[in-house]
Amino acid sequence: MMRRLLFLIPFLALGFSAAAQQRPEIIEFQKLAGSGSTLVRGEQAEWYGFPANGTPYWISPEFFTATIDVQGRVYYDVTVNIDAVTQRALVRVPGSQMSVSIMPSRVRRIESDGLLFVGMGPDGLLPEGFYQVFGNGPEKVYKAVHKVLSSSTDNVNGATIGYYDEHYRYDVTRYFKLRTEYWFCDADGALSRVRGKNALLGKFGSRKKELRKQAAAYAIDRLPFDQYCKALLELAQR
Repeated sequence: MMRRLLFLIPFLALGFSAAAQQRPEIIEFQKLAGSGSTLVRGEQAEWYGFPANGTPYWISPEFFTATIDVQGRVYYDVTVNIDAVTQRALVRVPGSQMSVSIMPSRVRRIESDGLLFVGMGPDGLLPEGFYQVFGNGPEKVYKAVHKVLSSSTDNVNGATIGYYDEHYRYDVTRYFKLRTEYWFCDADGALSRVRGKNALLGKFGSRKKELRKQAAAYAIDRLPFDQYCKALLELAQR
């Protein structure tokens, strides 16, 4: 269960010695907190301290540096990750291994090294959660990644990472079950589910045949689906 964690900027400022304030991570903390404390106020991130196959995070357990917009305030060079189980953005507190969990409704966007994620609240056009955005033009594709902690008596992904169940007397493999969804947003803002390359091509109506030819000519149709989405949307903008 998450524990409520509230970071009070004045308290933290008093807690640091003059020498400690010269450390880069403390300087970074002050820089972030100086424009507002909303970034470092929230619940303590969920901690997965048990063995399981796979990762609960969107891409990797490794946090990455990003620009994040929280309720209209933009913070640069923040260490973040996305929990695909809880659908929360995670912000690492500088100088600590602790992370703060932020609801998707508070996060307008996360940008890092060509990646763009947006948060959707319960009243959004899409179901609540985080979405990776493909496309810079009028048409876009939104990708959702959901993970659920599951268990099995069989190997998962070729490996068994489990525990001995004293009641049922067998090893249980715990793993994070992955489910992905793709949504197409047309030039008018209408949203619809997409399940495969042909389905995405079909969203372009009369342009479908021409885009199919171009995709074949550039070998785009051989790409994995995420890369295919990006490349096809780039073609559609030409």
